[in-house]
Amino acid sequence: MKTALLFLITALLITGCMSTPPAPQQSDDGLQLVQQSSFDSLYLRPGADFSQYSNIQFETMPLAYSDERRTNSLPTLSDEDFQFSEKEMGYFQARASKGFVEGFGKSINAQGSLIVRSRISDFYLTAPIKNSIIQPDKSFVQESSRMTIVTELVEANSQQVLLRVTDKLTTGDIGTNSNHLNRMTSVSYWQDVYREFRRWGSRLKTASQ
Repeated sequence: MKTALLFLITALLITGCMSTPPAPQQSDDGLQLVQQSSFDSLYLRPGADFSQYSNIQFETMPLAYSDERRTNSLPTLSDEDFQFSEKEMGYFQARASKGFVEGFGKSINAQGSLIVRSRISDFYLTAPIKNSIIQPDKSFVQESSRMTIVTELVEANSQQVLLRVTDKLTTGDIGTNSNHLNRMTSVSYWQDVYREFRRWGSRLKTASQ
């Protein structure tokens, strides 16, 4: 009896430690939690009107790489082979910016400016995109990269945050055909980044309406 009771108490303690605490209904800066959204979390400022912004300013995104171990990589490759060079980082930022701005769109006959401020964590590149690395058996992928992103939409003049969203993004040919693999190159990867951030911009536009 005592053994069973001890087991039950231990199980309850473990379950309590593993459960994720609910997100607060209001953030410290006055944003309200949107219930049942398609994002990991979405906060909006009550009364925010996104139709008054015609100028979208996409800031450079800080990026932190995932520490996930790569068990299927070729032994000759290092972690640095799966990270961006300075030039590649510039391409990534440019394609993400172009995609997001086109996906979010601009309001006609509006004059306000909106800042897009994001940060990326747990960034994982599925295969190297450096032209100097040749690995034909490893470069056919469905998912080209994945990441966690936090994006804030900020009113430029007041610097007031109007929207804050957290979610996971995945680039590549996802959700179309589970058996379809594409050859991953630098060219195809920049196209993946553009498409995913265009979807991200479109999703945030819908969420802000």
